[in-house]
Amino acid sequence: MNKKILIVIAVLVVIVGGALVWYFASSPAKVATNEPSGTSTTNKNNQTATATGKGTLYFTVTDAAVDMGNVSAVNITIDKLDIYSAKQGWVNVVSKPATFSLLELKAKSMALLLAKASLPADTYTQFKLHIAKVSVTELGKIKDANLPSATFQMGANVMLNGNTNSVVRFDIMADKSIIKSAAGVFTFAPAIKLDSSSNATVQVGTDNSVTVFGGLINPSVNAAMDLKGVVK
Repeated sequence: MNKKILIVIAVLVVIVGGALVWYFASSPAKVATNEPSGTSTTNKNNQTATATGKGTLYFTVTDAAVDMGNVSAVNITIDKLDIYSAKQGWVNVVSKPATFSLLELKAKSMALLLAKASLPADTYTQFKLHIAKVSVTELGKIKDANLPSATFQMGANVMLNGNTNSVVRFDIMADKSIIKSAAGVFTFAPAIKLDSSSNATVQVGTDNSVTVFGGLINPSVNAAMDLKGVVK
């Protein structure tokens, strides 16, 4: 009787052992990673989202001019802004006139919104402003300034990621842009510093003032127009 029990136990051990060997051999192997459990898919999806899709690109105007002497106001009207990327070509983002009082912006250390556009994620490399009019107030008298060219085009690399904000700021330096002839005629040959930020937090006030927080600050670019209308 004891021998039969032992034989049964031995058979059961062999069967159970074989079943365990078969189970572990047929189960798929797990590969160890350094990514926290449950976050891998989300992170990868977010990385894809920032490289594709659309982001928001803000354009602002400001002025950091020094003292202008007898000139108390410089007003510039911009009626068109086009931007360029190799993938998108030229894209229009402003098609109606907006007037900015440059010296007022300087006095208030303020940047005002020129445009806000939802655009494909890309690197934008060319920016073309069309200036409709510039007026200069000197000793209480308003005079229209001559423009060597109404079109001001400059290059800079501004990266826009999907689901993020980027900002382009046109610092139109009035003191370096205005030339007065001996006859008292004003010419406005724009000198502009372009600053930009990517992946920024942007606040637009009720007065259209724009405040930027954080983000990646890109290198500044300076460009100026000569009296022949050539931008260098």
